[in-house]
Amino acid sequence: MNMSLHVESSKPSRVALHIGVHKTATTHLQRSLLAQSEQLAAQGVRYLGPISLRANGSTLVELFNISGEAEQNTTPVPTFEQLLDGCHRLVLSDENFIGTLQTREGIMRKVMYPRATKHVAALADQLDVGPIDVFLGVRNPTSYIESAYSQLLMGGKGMSFEDFVWQNPLTRVRWAKLVDRLSVLPQVGRIVVWRYEDYAPLFPRICAALTDNQMPIPPVEGVVHPGLSAKAVEVARAAYEKTGEYGAGRAARQAYPIGPDLPAYAPIDEDTHALSMVAYEQQIERMSKISGVTVLRPE
Repeated sequence: MNMSLHVESSKPSRVALHIGVHKTATTHLQRSLLAQSEQLAAQGVRYLGPISLRANGSTLVELFNISGEAEQNTTPVPTFEQLLDGCHRLVLSDENFIGTLQTREGIMRKVMYPRATKHVAALADQLDVGPIDVFLGVRNPTSYIESAYSQLLMGGKGMSFEDFVWQNPLTRVRWAKLVDRLSVLPQVGRIVVWRYEDYAPLFPRICAALTDNQMPIPPVEGVVHPGLSAKAVEVARAAYEKTGEYGAGRAARQAYPIGPDLPAYAPIDEDTHALSMVAYEQQIERMSKISGVTVLRPE
């Protein structure tokens, strides 16, 4: 497929906001940046990820009082200069900032991340440094749904995959609409998007774009947040049905990790994955034509 990619040439903002999304190797990227945070600071780049932003049981939303419930926030909202701490570039990363992957009942909302625009705009207004740059990875809807189901089991829900798909149809995974909604915000400058499927070869370019710095950032080794093997899903579901044990998913992942003898849980057939990939590429094509959006692809 001929991919005519839009390339935004405007000057990077002083703020990079990585919003995830969930199940796109977000934790791996965060851990890699965290491991080099001191070296980045020496280069003038301040990185703040979930470990910092969710300290003391808080969230990025609460830190900036984005919910508007000021009476519940006893900590003063930090200023931009305080966050920079002497640096010139601020990189924030928190996939929960734009909302959770599913409702508590395990259902994806009809509009993906409905609070995304409100939260991004409010954060930019609070920082008051002009438009901020937004970064996100996306993923083929079929593999995204499979991974989301594993996440559901590890989160303490024991529904069957068939019920999960019935409540979460593939048509709800609309990345282009999410990016389109973000792109019209005056508080957003550039939007940089990449495919989860290209994450490994694009890793150096993703880091360079996020930090606006060419300092090499080694990726941490291994899979930081692995999914479930088929055996683990079987064991976890049996435990949920028998006892309703909340931690059955995580226990099963530890007992039956994905490996040569334990394949990953993959309930969707290859033909369906292939058909989904065609529609997914059409979404990528659409995103690449949105003004202000840069789609990273391997060279």
